[in-house]
Amino acid sequence: MEQAKAVILERLSGTECLAEEMRRVCEDAGVVPHHHNAWGSLTNQLVKAGILQSTGRLGKSTSLRSHARRQPIWRVR
Repeated sequence: MEQAKAVILERLSGTECLAEEMRRVCEDAGVVPHHHNAWGSLTNQLVKAGILQSTGRLGKSTSLRSHARRQPIWRVR
């Protein structure tokens, strides 16, 4: 979790993105959790830590597995 948090702050700070973008950036940096459900936990921890803030908007997912589902757009501090 700490590695993922560091990657997100380093590469996405000051941007708005979907959680799937955070996951992609972490995976590109070689940070992969022990289980795929950990991504949701990471998002929750980042919100609680004040690193992610909701924009109140939804964006369309681009991941094929998500089937264009609408997801929250987050602002990374």
